Amino acid sequence: VRSGLSALIAAICIAASTAAAPIEDACATGEVASCIAARGGERDEVQLLQERLSLNSRLHRTQTADAHVAASEVNASQKLDSIDLGIVAATTTSTTTESADGLTLNGVGDLVTLLSGIAMYGFLTICCVLFFSYARLSYPMIYTYNAMSGLVDPMPADTMWGWVRASMNVKVEEVIESIGLDNAMMLEFCNLMMRILATIGIPMICIIGPMNWAFGGNAAGEDHLSYLSFGNVEFYSWLYWVHAPCVWGVVFVVQINIFSAQRRFLHLRYEWLRKMAPRRANTIMVDNIPEEFRSDAKLGEFFERIIPGDNNVKVAHVTKDTTHLLHLVTELKQAEDELQKAKAMFEKNKEDGNGRRPRMGGICCGGRDVDSIDFYTK
Repeated sequence: VRSGLSALIAAICIAASTAAAPIEDACATGEVASCIAARGGERDEVQLLQERLSLNSRLHRTQTADAHVAASEVNASQKLDSIDLGIVAATTTSTTTESADGLTLNGVGDLVTLLSGIAMYGFLTICCVLFFSYARLSYPMIYTYNAMSGLVDPMPADTMWGWVRASMNVKVEEVIESIGLDNAMMLEFCNLMMRILATIGIPMICIIGPMNWAFGGNAAGEDHLSYLSFGNVEFYSWLYWVHAPCVWGVVFVVQINIFSAQRRFLHLRYEWLRKMAPRRANTIMVDNIPEEFRSDAKLGEFFERIIPGDNNVKVAHVTKDTTHLLHLVTELKQAEDELQKAKAMFEKNKEDGNGRRPRMGGICCGGRDVDSIDFYTK
């Protein structure tokens, strides 16, 4: 545009100079009429050129504005296309549930994946149960030892599924006596989780799930896995008022079960501590003892002074870390054994009439040849 305007201005200047020459000649010769007519033509030509420049400038501004408008229309069209694609994707694969960082929502085909996983792990579980049922009858000393030794009562029946009834009838106190409190609490934790899931899951699957599927508005689209979940509920649905109390119901169920299990655990814990052997129940281990208290008497006096009452500490024993000392004792024992071997070899040489003292080293790698008896003696 700039080069075009420059060329146009140059052409105007050349035309103006060319037209000015005959005008000056007419005025110089005194031809008044010709001079006046030439002057008028000059003004008309200049005015025409000015109008041309104004029109070109307006044309340039119009073209620039049209280019900006066209670019804006292209950008708007691209945004509309992306919005349309997002709407199509939302109606086919997404749900009303917002995605979290690092997680993905349910999608098309996830139901088949879930059913495949359930089938595979269900088959493996059945195989493990069948193996245990068979191995219990074939190797009773491994799988039924506690019952055979009398730690657990009653004894399971010698049938394929005799262990099921015996497992259902066993009590927590019997489990603690046979395998300890920690293992018994692990079993109680599994029972707690099954109780919570049954209390929450059965109503959710049998009542809330069908409601989401029938009245949710099909927000999940082709995502069949989300048909029974909140992801199938469209925005502003009346089911929101149903899910709000359900959330609080889940909170109450979990808290009630956890607090009840905690109270039961504390009761079992106290009973287990009371039944513990006196020495084990009243013994503590202390480490990082300061040097001024690293003796049996000093350590006992310290705890007797800080614990309220009299005669609280029956006995105190200070044990030291002897790892390095054990290594030195092992080296000393080896040196003593080698010294005995060297002396025995020297006695044998004297009996043979040789009388040569045994030596070591100096064979290869530039080692120093030394007397074996003197070396191991040092």
